[in-house]
This record gives sequence, structure tokens and C-alpha cells, in this order.
Amino acid sequence: MSYSGYWVIKTKDGYLVKTKNGFEIECDYVLDATGRVANVENLGLEELGIEASRNGIVVNDHLQTSVPNIYASGDVIDKKIPRLTPTAVYESEYIADQILGKDS
Repeated sequence: MSYSGYWVIKTKDGYLVKTKNGFEIECDYVLDATGRVANVENLGLEELGIEASRNGIVVNDHLQTSVPNIYASGDVIDKKIPRLTPTAVYESEYIADQILGKDS
């Protein structure tokens, strides 16, 4: 089985995990955490002019949507970084600082 950047190979005694940079490890089990899927359907985003994809709401570097006075953070945004609670907390604090004029 191949994933993005690594392979899991069933062996007689368990599994062999190989990465594209040459790392290999034999193990009894493999856990793959796939993350969360943004639930942005039926929110009326289109009517507001907010751009969204199947991966979530599209934002710029300041977490603004395609409507500049509307921000998004957390699991709902289309991003490459992991959708983790600490990331969402940081993003929300960043947005608050933007709105309050504490950060440019």
C-alpha cells in the first residue's frame, strides 16, 4: 500500500514501513491518522461570495476569505498544515489580533 511519501508492506511477521527518504522500520501495527474533512456544504457560502473547495474555505495569508471582512480558521479552511486543535487556537488568536488592530 502506498501513501504520499511512504509505503506500508505486509510481511510474514507484521509490516515494513518505508519512506521516500530511505527510512525503514518493521512493526506489528500501523496507525494512520487521516485528519478531518471540512464540512462547508449548505452554509450559504456561495450567496455571500465566499470561495470554497471540497477541502474547505479558501483564505489568504491573513485568514481572510474572499470577502475581506469575513475570516475563517480551524478545520473549516483549505490548508496544507495539519488540522489540529492547537493550530485552530493559534489561528483564532491571530484573527482576533487582526480585528483588534494588534497585528498587521
